[in-house]
Amino acid sequence: MSNWTIQDQENSVKAAATCACFVSWLSGIWLLEQISLFWPELKGVNTTLLIALLVTVGWFLRKLSQQPSLLSYGWRMREICGEFQDEYLRTSFQRATSRAFYLMTLIAFIGLVTPDVVAKFTDPAVLSNQLFPLLILLSGNLSFYLQLRGVLDDSADETSTGAAD
Repeated sequence: MSNWTIQDQENSVKAAATCACFVSWLSGIWLLEQISLFWPELKGVNTTLLIALLVTVGWFLRKLSQQPSLLSYGWRMREICGEFQDEYLRTSFQRATSRAFYLMTLIAFIGLVTPDVVAKFTDPAVLSNQLFPLLILLSGNLSFYLQLRGVLDDSADETSTGAAD
C-alpha cells in the first residue's frame, strides 16, 4: 500500500471539485438546450449555448494544462469512498457527497412523479425525456462542487493563521 500524502489528498479534492464544476456546466448547458427547444422563435439561443459549451470545454482544457495530473486523481477506491487521513478533508468530502446524494435522490423522485402528473393533466409532449436526468446531474454535481470549492481555501487559511500565531 503506497503512502498517501496530504498533497495527494488535497489534489484529489481539487480534482473532484474541478470535475464536478465541469460536469455541472455541461449538464446545465444541455438542460438549457432542452428547455430552449420549447422556444423556437429565439434564434440566438443555440449560438449562445454553443459558445458557452466551447468556453466550458476551453476552461477545462486550461485546467488540464495547468495541472496535467488532474485526471489521474479520483480513481483509487479510497478516493472514491472519501477515506482521507486528514479529518477535515474527510468530513468535508463526506458532507459534500451526502448532500449531493440526497439532492439527487429528491430530484429523481420528483422526476419520477412529475411526468405522470403532466401526462394526466396536460400534453405529455411538454416534457422532454432528458430534462430530469440532466437536472439530476446538474443539481448533484453543482451541490458537490459548491460544498468542496472552499474546503482547501479554508484549510489554507487555518494553516496560515495557525502559523502566524
